[in-house]
This record gives sequence, C-alpha cells and structure tokens, in this order.
Amino acid sequence: MQPTAQGGSVQEHRQQPSGRGQPQARRHLRGGVGALVVLMLGALIPAPAVASTGRSPASSRSTASSAPTARGVWQRLAALPGTAASATPTVTCPANPTVRFSVTDTLGDTFGNGAVRHDITSVSATADATTFCLTVNFAGPIAPADSGSDRAVAGFIDFDTDANPKTGTPGATDSFCPQPPKLGVETTLDLFSVSQGQARMAPGGELVPVSFDTSSFTAAIPLSDLGGSTTFNAAMVLGTLAEPTDCAPDGAAFHSPDGSPILPS
Repeated sequence: MQPTAQGGSVQEHRQQPSGRGQPQARRHLRGGVGALVVLMLGALIPAPAVASTGRSPASSRSTASSAPTARGVWQRLAALPGTAASATPTVTCPANPTVRFSVTDTLGDTFGNGAVRHDITSVSATADATTFCLTVNFAGPIAPADSGSDRAVAGFIDFDTDANPKTGTPGATDSFCPQPPKLGVETTLDLFSVSQGQARMAPGGELVPVSFDTSSFTAAIPLSDLGGSTTFNAAMVLGTLAEPTDCAPDGAAFHSPDGSPILPS
C-alpha cells in the first residue's frame, strides 16, 4: 500500500504545476480573445469612416482633387490682379473704323438649367489700326460680373489670332459649346474677371475697358493684345456666373475683318 500511497503522492505533485498554471492559461486565453475582438472590429470599420475624420492632410487633398464639377471648370480664367483696379475707364471705339461687320445669332438657342439663360442675338465689331471694338447684344437684360446681380454675364471670348486652328490651344468654346468651333486659341477675353469697368485677357492679364448697357456690352481691345492685326478668328461662350447658356456663332467662328463664318476643319 505504501508504494501506492507514494504513487499517489507523486501523482499529486505532478498535477500541482498544472493547477497553478490554469490562471495563467486563462489570462492568455482572455488576451487572445480580446485581440481577436479588436481585429474583428477593425475589419468592420469602413475606410471612408476613418478618412472622414479629417485628421489626414493627404486624405483631404485626395478628396479635393477629385473630378472637377461644372462649377469648378466654369470659372475665372484670368489671373487675379496684384493691385486694386483703377477708376472705371472710358470705352472708346474707333471714330473712323476701317473694319466694320455684324454677325447674327439664332434667337432662343440657349442651353443650361438655370432660371436665367442669357441669349446672344448678335455680335458686331469696328476696328482701326489700334483698337478692336466688339459689341455683344442679348435678348434680355444683363449686368457685369461684379454687379452681384443674377443677371450678371460671365464667360469667354476666344481669339485665334493667327487664324490657324493648328496652332494655339483648345479654348473654352470647345469645352462648353454644343457645336465647338475648334479654334487654335492664343488669347481669351475673360468676362468673369470684369471689375470696375475692366476685364482681363488670359493668359497675359492685359486690362481691357468694358462698358455695359441694358442688354449689351462693348469691349475695346487693343490690337496689340490680338497679335497686332485685325485678321483673326473668334468665337464666344457666355452665360451666368453659374453656367454657360449660349455660344456665338453656332458651330463656327467669325472671321475678322469681314465677319464671315469659319466652319471647323
């Protein structure tokens, strides 16, 4: 019986370490379960929810650089001036023009979704050796871009100064007109930039006097801003500050000095 008792003593001695190790094993088990829960919760949290905290500058930049909206594209092209604009200048057109023409545009051909849709009715021009005066007439009332009015006119007049579609770059008229004229644009008059009776050419930034009447505006552009010659092609896309609403001429450009239509090649 003694060997049996001794055997029992040995058995108890061997079980004791196992008994003492049980709390430690349970601690390991609880730790493993906790880690598993954390991993499962992490997998359930969607990435956008993490990005939406705004803590990561890189994430913010990525969101801002997404595909531009129409408003992001239909906006000022000319650079902001470094100094405040001077007093409103006087628009002076040639008294004895050597160039004179007028181009009509279809009435009621506007596009867009806004309540105000500026409708171009005609474009007329006079020029001499120094100045090209361009007048754009509308079917309804308009206002300059800096007026704060819902009738404010914005947009772009593109000039292909060498009358060559293979030089220059695609213009705003190619981007926004339903029937693009496909000009090779060297310079653009930016109507978004109108301030105190002046607009800016882009990309050069030259100031151009612009005057507004009830349903028309006139820009007196120095010929030096148009390549120094009255021979060029031009087209325009105009609208409100929110969206483009009309193009002129429709599906073409007009040629100076005679106003003849230039179809896209």
